[in-house]
Amino acid sequence: MTIPALTKPVDELTAEDIQELVDRAVQEGENVEFKRGLSSSGESHSPQASTTITENDKRSLVKEIIAFANSYGGRLFLGIEEGDDEPPSAKEIIPIPDCADLAERLSRSCGDSIDPPMLRLNVNGVRTQDDGSGIIVFDVPRSIRAPHMSKRDNRAYRRRGSESVPMDMRDIQDMTLRLASRHSEIEAEFGRRKTSFDAWTKNFQLENEEGGYCLRLSFVPLDDVDIGRVHFKPDVAPQFINMQGYLKQETQASVQLFSPESFRQFRPVVRGTCLSEKFSPIGVWFDAYVWENGGLEIWFGNSNKFGSNLVLFSPWLGNFFANGFRNVERIRRYADLPLLSYGLETQLTVYGGPMILREFGDNYFSGYEAQLPVGEHVMPRSEVGSVDCFDGLITQNFTDWFNLAGKEWDTEISVDYRLD
Repeated sequence: MTIPALTKPVDELTAEDIQELVDRAVQEGENVEFKRGLSSSGESHSPQASTTITENDKRSLVKEIIAFANSYGGRLFLGIEEGDDEPPSAKEIIPIPDCADLAERLSRSCGDSIDPPMLRLNVNGVRTQDDGSGIIVFDVPRSIRAPHMSKRDNRAYRRRGSESVPMDMRDIQDMTLRLASRHSEIEAEFGRRKTSFDAWTKNFQLENEEGGYCLRLSFVPLDDVDIGRVHFKPDVAPQFINMQGYLKQETQASVQLFSPESFRQFRPVVRGTCLSEKFSPIGVWFDAYVWENGGLEIWFGNSNKFGSNLVLFSPWLGNFFANGFRNVERIRRYADLPLLSYGLETQLTVYGGPMILREFGDNYFSGYEAQLPVGEHVMPRSEVGSVDCFDGLITQNFTDWFNLAGKEWDTEISVDYRLD
Protein backbone atom coordinates (compact mmCIF):
# COMPACT_ATOMS: atom_id res chain seq x y z
CA MET A 1 0.00 0.00 0.00
CA THR A 2 1.31 3.44 -0.97
CA ILE A 3 2.08 5.81 1.91
CA PRO A 4 1.12 9.33 0.72
CA ALA A 5 3.62 11.10 2.99
CA LEU A 6 6.44 9.30 1.17
CA THR A 7 5.16 9.71 -2.40
CA LYS A 8 3.01 12.83 -2.75
CA PRO A 9 4.60 16.17 -3.71
CA VAL A 10 5.62 17.82 -0.45
CA ASP A 11 3.52 20.92 -1.12
CA GLU A 12 0.40 18.71 -1.31
CA LEU A 13 0.91 16.87 1.99
CA THR A 14 -1.81 17.21 4.62
CA ALA A 15 -2.04 16.72 8.37
CA GLU A 16 -3.81 13.43 7.68
CA ASP A 17 -0.88 12.21 5.57
CA ILE A 18 1.52 12.96 8.42
CA GLN A 19 -0.71 11.33 11.03
CA GLU A 20 -0.75 8.17 8.91
CA LEU A 21 3.01 7.83 9.43
CA VAL A 22 2.37 7.58 13.18
CA ASP A 23 -0.77 5.44 12.90
CA ARG A 24 1.09 2.90 10.77
CA ALA A 25 4.32 3.19 12.78
CA VAL A 26 6.35 3.69 9.62
CA GLN A 27 9.97 2.74 10.20
CA GLU A 28 13.11 4.65 9.34
CA GLY A 29 15.13 3.15 6.51
CA GLU A 30 17.16 3.91 3.42
CA ASN A 31 14.67 6.59 2.34
CA VAL A 32 13.04 7.78 5.58
CA GLU A 33 14.35 9.64 8.65
CA PHE A 34 12.47 11.16 11.62
CA LYS A 35 13.68 13.87 13.98
CA ARG A 36 11.79 15.17 17.00
CA GLY A 37 12.78 18.80 16.51
CA LEU A 38 15.59 21.28 16.74
CA SER A 39 18.20 20.81 19.45
CA SER A 40 17.12 24.02 21.17
CA SER A 41 13.71 22.48 21.92
CA GLY A 42 15.25 20.39 24.71
CA GLU A 43 13.38 17.42 26.11
CA SER A 44 10.06 19.18 26.58
CA HIS A 45 7.03 17.63 24.89
CA SER A 46 5.38 21.02 24.65
CA PRO A 47 3.96 21.71 21.17
CA GLN A 48 5.58 25.15 21.36
CA ALA A 49 9.08 23.86 20.66
CA SER A 50 11.81 26.37 19.93
CA THR A 51 12.48 27.41 16.35
CA THR A 52 15.98 28.75 16.95
CA ILE A 53 18.38 27.15 14.42
CA THR A 54 21.67 26.35 16.12
CA GLU A 55 24.96 25.35 14.55
CA ASN A 56 24.35 21.82 15.83
CA ASP A 57 20.96 21.76 14.04
CA LYS A 58 22.52 22.79 10.75
CA ARG A 59 25.23 20.15 11.09
CA SER A 60 22.75 17.41 11.95
CA LEU A 61 20.20 18.23 9.23
CA VAL A 62 22.80 18.73 6.51
CA LYS A 63 24.29 15.34 7.41
CA GLU A 64 20.94 13.61 6.76
CA ILE A 65 20.26 15.57 3.56
CA ILE A 66 23.67 14.76 2.13
CA ALA A 67 23.33 11.08 3.04
CA PHE A 68 20.06 10.85 1.11
CA ALA A 69 21.45 12.77 -1.88
CA ASN A 70 24.55 10.56 -1.99
CA SER A 71 22.44 7.39 -1.78
CA TYR A 72 18.95 6.82 -3.19
CA GLY A 73 17.14 9.98 -2.12
CA GLY A 74 14.62 10.17 0.69
CA ARG A 75 12.52 12.26 3.03
CA LEU A 76 13.43 13.72 6.40
CA PHE A 77 10.54 14.60 8.73
CA LEU A 78 11.30 17.19 11.41
CA GLY A 79 8.70 17.22 14.18
CA ILE A 80 8.06 13.48 14.52
CA GLU A 81 9.40 11.65 17.57
CA GLU A 82 10.84 8.17 17.13
CA GLY A 83 9.99 5.10 19.14
CA ASP A 84 12.50 2.89 20.96
CA ASP A 85 12.16 0.00 18.53
CA GLU A 86 14.85 -0.97 16.02
CA PRO A 87 14.81 0.40 13.43
CA PRO A 88 13.02 3.40 14.96
CA SER A 89 9.46 4.10 13.86
CA ALA A 90 7.22 7.16 13.91
CA LYS A 91 5.75 7.44 17.41
CA GLU A 92 4.29 10.94 17.94
CA ILE A 93 3.91 14.28 16.18
CA ILE A 94 5.61 17.12 18.07
CA PRO A 95 4.30 20.23 16.26
CA ILE A 96 6.82 23.00 15.55
CA PRO A 97 5.53 26.60 15.72
CA ASP A 98 5.19 28.53 12.46
CA CYS A 99 6.47 25.57 10.48
CA ALA A 100 6.12 27.31 7.11
CA ASP A 101 8.46 30.15 8.09
CA LEU A 102 10.97 27.76 9.67
CA ALA A 103 10.92 25.60 6.52
CA GLU A 104 12.00 28.58 4.43
CA ARG A 105 14.81 29.45 6.84
CA LEU A 106 16.04 25.87 7.00
CA SER A 107 15.98 25.56 3.21
CA ARG A 108 18.30 28.55 2.88
CA SER A 109 20.67 27.64 5.72
CA CYS A 110 20.96 23.97 4.77
CA GLY A 111 21.28 24.66 1.06
CA ASP A 112 24.18 27.02 1.69
CA SER A 113 25.99 24.30 3.67
CA ILE A 114 26.24 21.70 0.89
CA ASP A 115 29.11 21.37 -1.59
CA PRO A 116 28.63 21.07 -4.49
CA PRO A 117 25.21 22.77 -4.31
CA MET A 118 22.23 20.49 -4.86
CA LEU A 119 20.14 21.09 -7.96
CA ARG A 120 16.91 20.38 -6.08
CA LEU A 121 16.03 20.39 -2.39
CA ASN A 122 12.36 20.78 -1.50
CA VAL A 123 11.58 21.86 2.06
CA ASN A 124 7.96 22.41 3.08
CA GLY A 125 6.05 23.03 6.29
CA VAL A 126 2.91 20.92 6.78
CA ARG A 127 0.49 22.39 9.28
CA THR A 128 -1.02 19.91 11.69
CA GLN A 129 -2.56 22.46 14.11
CA ASP A 130 -4.88 25.44 13.63
CA ASP A 131 -2.23 27.83 15.03
CA GLY A 132 0.12 27.15 12.09
CA SER A 133 2.37 24.71 13.89
CA GLY A 134 3.25 21.41 12.30
CA ILE A 135 6.11 19.39 10.88
CA ILE A 136 8.74 20.12 8.22
CA VAL A 137 9.46 17.77 5.34
CA PHE A 138 12.79 17.71 3.49
CA ASP A 139 12.35 16.01 0.12
CA VAL A 140 15.81 15.02 -1.13
CA PRO A 141 16.26 13.45 -4.59
CA ARG A 142 19.18 11.22 -5.44
CA SER A 143 21.73 13.63 -6.82
CA ILE A 144 23.50 13.36 -10.15
CA ARG A 145 26.16 15.71 -8.70
CA ALA A 146 27.15 13.35 -5.87
CA PRO A 147 29.20 12.92 -3.80
CA HIS A 148 28.16 15.96 -1.77
CA MET A 149 30.02 17.17 1.32
CA SER A 150 28.91 19.16 4.35
CA LYS A 151 30.60 22.54 4.75
CA ARG A 152 29.84 22.24 8.47
CA ASP A 153 32.30 19.42 9.14
CA ASN A 154 33.90 18.75 5.72
CA ARG A 155 32.51 15.21 5.64
CA ALA A 156 30.50 13.27 3.07
CA TYR A 157 27.76 10.86 4.22
CA ARG A 158 25.60 8.08 2.81
CA ARG A 159 22.68 5.98 4.06
CA ARG A 160 23.27 2.56 5.55
CA GLY A 161 19.94 1.12 6.59
CA SER A 162 18.32 3.66 8.91
CA GLU A 163 21.56 5.51 9.65
CA SER A 164 23.60 8.23 7.93
CA VAL A 165 27.25 7.24 8.10
CA PRO A 166 30.48 9.01 7.07
CA MET A 167 32.12 8.08 3.78
CA ASP A 168 35.83 7.38 3.66
CA MET A 169 38.08 8.24 0.71
CA ARG A 170 37.55 4.84 -0.93
CA ASP A 171 33.75 5.29 -0.71
CA ILE A 172 34.04 8.72 -2.32
CA GLN A 173 36.30 7.42 -5.10
CA ASP A 174 34.00 4.45 -5.77
CA MET A 175 30.93 6.72 -5.92
CA THR A 176 32.66 9.15 -8.26
CA LEU A 177 33.65 6.34 -10.63
CA ARG A 178 30.23 4.70 -10.43
CA LEU A 179 28.41 7.93 -11.23
CA ALA A 180 30.79 8.69 -14.07
CA SER A 181 30.01 5.24 -15.46
CA ARG A 182 26.28 5.85 -15.05
CA HIS A 183 26.59 9.19 -16.87
CA SER A 184 28.22 7.36 -19.76
CA GLU A 185 25.44 4.78 -19.75
CA ILE A 186 22.81 7.53 -19.83
CA GLU A 187 24.52 9.22 -22.77
CA ALA A 188 24.72 5.89 -24.58
CA GLU A 189 21.03 5.21 -23.93
CA PHE A 190 20.01 8.61 -25.31
CA GLY A 191 22.21 7.86 -28.33
CA ARG A 192 20.52 4.50 -28.90
CA ARG A 193 17.07 6.08 -28.62
CA LYS A 194 17.98 8.75 -31.18
CA THR A 195 19.49 6.23 -33.59
CA SER A 196 16.36 4.07 -33.45
CA PHE A 197 14.11 7.08 -33.92
CA ASP A 198 16.13 8.37 -36.89
CA ALA A 199 15.71 4.97 -38.59
CA TRP A 200 11.96 5.08 -37.83
CA THR A 201 11.81 8.60 -39.29
CA LYS A 202 13.52 7.48 -42.50
CA ASN A 203 10.92 4.73 -42.96
CA PHE A 204 8.18 7.28 -42.33
CA GLN A 205 9.68 9.56 -44.99
CA LEU A 206 9.82 6.73 -47.53
CA GLU A 207 6.10 6.13 -47.09
CA ASN A 208 5.17 9.83 -46.90
CA GLU A 209 7.50 11.46 -49.42
CA GLU A 210 5.75 14.80 -49.91
CA GLY A 211 6.46 16.11 -46.45
CA GLY A 212 5.89 15.55 -42.75
CA TYR A 213 7.34 15.75 -39.28
CA CYS A 214 8.35 13.25 -36.62
CA LEU A 215 8.40 14.00 -32.89
CA ARG A 216 10.40 12.12 -30.22
CA LEU A 217 10.15 12.28 -26.43
CA SER A 218 12.81 10.13 -24.74
CA PHE A 219 12.64 9.55 -20.96
CA VAL A 220 15.76 7.84 -19.57
CA PRO A 221 16.08 6.92 -15.86
CA LEU A 222 19.00 8.62 -14.15
CA ASP A 223 19.50 5.56 -11.92
CA ASP A 224 20.27 1.99 -12.91
CA VAL A 225 16.97 0.14 -12.39
CA ASP A 226 15.24 -3.04 -13.56
CA ILE A 227 11.46 -3.09 -13.28
CA GLY A 228 11.06 -6.61 -14.70
CA ARG A 229 8.87 -7.79 -17.55
CA VAL A 230 6.40 -5.14 -18.69
CA HIS A 231 4.49 -6.66 -21.61
CA PHE A 232 0.86 -7.41 -20.76
CA LYS A 233 1.29 -5.61 -17.43
CA PRO A 234 -1.57 -3.04 -17.46
CA ASP A 235 -0.20 -1.10 -14.46
CA VAL A 236 2.95 -0.13 -16.36
CA ALA A 237 2.14 -0.56 -20.09
CA PRO A 238 1.98 2.77 -21.99
CA GLN A 239 -1.34 4.51 -21.50
CA PHE A 240 -2.64 7.52 -23.41
CA ILE A 241 -5.63 9.53 -22.26
CA ASN A 242 -7.09 12.93 -23.06
CA MET A 243 -6.60 15.46 -20.25
CA GLN A 244 -7.80 18.84 -19.08
CA GLY A 245 -5.29 21.66 -19.17
CA TYR A 246 -5.38 25.24 -17.90
CA LEU A 247 -3.63 28.32 -19.25
CA LYS A 248 -2.67 30.70 -16.44
CA GLN A 249 -3.13 34.07 -18.08
CA GLU A 250 -5.17 37.04 -16.82
CA THR A 251 -7.83 34.44 -16.17
CA GLN A 252 -7.30 30.68 -16.01
CA ALA A 253 -8.56 29.41 -19.37
CA SER A 254 -9.47 25.74 -19.74
CA VAL A 255 -8.15 23.80 -22.73
CA GLN A 256 -8.46 20.21 -23.87
CA LEU A 257 -5.25 18.23 -24.38
CA PHE A 258 -5.89 15.33 -26.72
CA SER A 259 -4.17 13.02 -29.19
CA PRO A 260 -5.00 13.17 -32.90
CA GLU A 261 -5.90 9.46 -32.91
CA SER A 262 -6.67 6.63 -30.48
CA PHE A 263 -3.95 4.03 -29.91
CA ARG A 264 -4.95 0.51 -28.97
CA GLN A 265 -2.53 -2.10 -30.33
CA PHE A 266 0.12 -3.59 -28.03
CA ARG A 267 3.03 -5.69 -29.20
CA PRO A 268 6.06 -7.10 -27.38
CA VAL A 269 9.54 -5.78 -28.13
CA VAL A 270 12.88 -6.98 -26.81
CA ARG A 271 12.82 -6.27 -23.04
CA GLY A 272 9.80 -4.03 -23.30
CA THR A 273 6.35 -3.39 -24.68
CA CYS A 274 5.00 -1.04 -27.33
CA LEU A 275 1.68 0.72 -27.84
CA SER A 276 1.62 1.16 -31.60
CA GLU A 277 -0.63 2.22 -34.45
CA LYS A 278 -0.11 2.99 -38.12
CA PHE A 279 -2.77 5.00 -39.88
CA SER A 280 -0.94 4.73 -43.19
CA PRO A 281 -3.79 5.92 -45.45
CA ILE A 282 -3.76 9.29 -43.66
CA GLY A 283 -0.04 9.41 -42.94
CA VAL A 284 -0.01 9.12 -39.14
CA TRP A 285 2.28 6.80 -37.15
CA PHE A 286 2.55 6.41 -33.39
CA ASP A 287 4.75 4.28 -31.10
CA ALA A 288 5.08 4.43 -27.30
CA TYR A 289 7.57 2.11 -25.57
CA VAL A 290 8.18 1.12 -21.96
CA TRP A 291 11.40 -0.77 -21.32
CA GLU A 292 12.42 -3.09 -18.49
CA ASN A 293 15.09 -0.54 -17.53
CA GLY A 294 12.28 1.93 -16.73
CA GLY A 295 12.74 3.96 -19.92
CA LEU A 296 9.88 5.48 -21.88
CA GLU A 297 9.72 6.54 -25.54
CA ILE A 298 7.00 8.43 -27.43
CA TRP A 299 7.27 8.77 -31.22
CA PHE A 300 4.74 10.50 -33.45
CA GLY A 301 4.86 11.00 -37.21
CA ASN A 302 2.37 13.09 -39.20
CA SER A 303 2.22 13.97 -42.90
CA ASN A 304 -1.27 15.51 -42.88
CA LYS A 305 -1.49 19.02 -44.22
CA PHE A 306 -4.10 21.54 -43.17
CA GLY A 307 -4.49 23.70 -46.20
CA SER A 308 -0.98 23.81 -47.63
CA ASN A 309 0.84 23.58 -44.29
CA LEU A 310 2.17 20.89 -42.02
CA VAL A 311 0.75 21.75 -38.60
CA LEU A 312 1.49 20.61 -35.05
CA PHE A 313 -1.35 21.80 -32.84
CA SER A 314 -0.62 22.81 -29.24
CA PRO A 315 -3.32 20.48 -27.80
CA TRP A 316 -1.48 17.58 -29.45
CA LEU A 317 1.96 18.67 -28.23
CA GLY A 318 0.61 19.31 -24.73
CA ASN A 319 -1.01 15.87 -24.70
CA PHE A 320 2.23 14.11 -25.67
CA PHE A 321 4.17 15.86 -22.89
CA ALA A 322 1.40 15.39 -20.28
CA ASN A 323 1.02 11.69 -21.10
CA GLY A 324 4.78 11.27 -21.06
CA PHE A 325 4.99 12.67 -17.52
CA ARG A 326 1.92 10.70 -16.45
CA ASN A 327 3.46 7.44 -17.71
CA VAL A 328 6.74 8.23 -15.95
CA GLU A 329 4.84 8.50 -12.67
CA ARG A 330 2.98 5.24 -13.42
CA ILE A 331 6.33 3.50 -13.94
CA ARG A 332 7.65 4.89 -10.64
CA ARG A 333 4.58 3.70 -8.76
CA TYR A 334 4.71 0.27 -10.38
CA ALA A 335 8.38 -0.10 -9.45
CA ASP A 336 7.87 1.45 -5.98
CA LEU A 337 10.58 4.00 -6.80
CA PRO A 338 8.86 7.31 -5.98
CA LEU A 339 12.09 9.34 -6.08
CA LEU A 340 13.42 7.99 -9.38
CA SER A 341 14.42 10.91 -11.64
CA TYR A 342 14.48 10.89 -15.44
CA GLY A 343 16.28 12.79 -18.16
CA LEU A 344 14.06 14.05 -20.99
CA GLU A 345 15.25 14.75 -24.52
CA THR A 346 12.89 15.94 -27.27
CA GLN A 347 13.49 15.98 -31.02
CA LEU A 348 11.47 17.22 -33.97
CA THR A 349 12.47 16.37 -37.53
CA VAL A 350 10.70 18.34 -40.28
CA TYR A 351 11.03 17.59 -44.00
CA GLY A 352 9.36 18.61 -47.25
CA GLY A 353 8.57 22.15 -46.12
CA PRO A 354 8.33 24.18 -42.90
CA MET A 355 5.97 23.20 -40.12
CA ILE A 356 3.47 25.45 -38.35
CA LEU A 357 3.28 25.21 -34.55
CA ARG A 358 -0.12 26.65 -33.70
CA GLU A 359 -0.81 28.18 -30.28
CA PHE A 360 -3.89 27.31 -28.19
CA GLY A 361 -7.06 28.98 -29.41
CA ASP A 362 -10.82 28.60 -29.42
CA ASN A 363 -10.48 26.01 -32.18
CA TYR A 364 -7.85 24.35 -34.35
CA PHE A 365 -7.36 27.37 -36.55
CA SER A 366 -7.31 30.24 -34.06
CA GLY A 367 -4.28 31.42 -32.12
CA TYR A 368 -1.04 32.67 -33.59
CA GLU A 369 1.36 30.57 -35.58
CA ALA A 370 5.07 29.88 -35.15
CA GLN A 371 6.99 28.43 -38.08
CA LEU A 372 9.69 25.82 -37.56
CA PRO A 373 12.10 25.26 -40.47
CA VAL A 374 12.99 22.05 -42.23
CA GLY A 375 15.64 20.03 -40.43
CA GLU A 376 16.38 18.21 -37.18
CA HIS A 377 15.73 20.09 -33.95
CA VAL A 378 16.95 18.55 -30.68
CA MET A 379 16.07 20.58 -27.60
CA PRO A 380 18.12 20.95 -24.38
CA ARG A 381 17.49 18.13 -21.92
CA SER A 382 15.37 18.47 -18.79
CA GLU A 383 15.39 16.57 -15.51
CA VAL A 384 12.02 15.04 -14.63
CA GLY A 385 11.58 14.85 -10.88
CA SER A 386 8.45 14.57 -8.75
CA VAL A 387 4.91 15.26 -9.95
CA ASP A 388 5.04 18.86 -8.73
CA CYS A 389 7.60 19.69 -11.43
CA PHE A 390 5.48 18.44 -14.36
CA ASP A 391 3.61 21.67 -15.09
CA GLY A 392 6.81 23.68 -15.04
CA LEU A 393 8.41 21.26 -17.51
CA ILE A 394 5.48 21.46 -19.93
CA THR A 395 5.62 25.26 -19.77
CA GLN A 396 9.40 25.22 -20.30
CA ASN A 397 9.13 22.93 -23.32
CA PHE A 398 6.44 25.09 -24.92
CA THR A 399 8.68 28.10 -24.30
CA ASP A 400 11.61 26.32 -25.98
CA TRP A 401 9.65 25.32 -29.06
CA PHE A 402 8.07 28.73 -29.62
CA ASN A 403 11.37 30.49 -28.94
CA LEU A 404 13.00 28.25 -31.55
CA ALA A 405 10.50 29.70 -34.01
CA GLY A 406 11.29 33.25 -32.84
CA LYS A 407 8.04 33.66 -30.90
CA GLU A 408 7.39 34.55 -27.27
CA TRP A 409 5.68 32.17 -24.87
CA ASP A 410 4.83 33.55 -21.44
CA THR A 411 1.84 31.43 -20.41
CA GLU A 412 2.01 28.85 -17.62
CA ILE A 413 0.32 25.53 -18.34
CA SER A 414 -1.29 23.41 -15.64
CA VAL A 415 -2.70 19.92 -16.23
CA ASP A 416 -4.99 17.52 -14.40
CA TYR A 417 -2.90 14.35 -14.82
CA ARG A 418 -5.61 12.04 -13.40
CA LEU A 419 -3.12 9.90 -11.52
CA ASP A 420 -5.44 8.70 -8.75
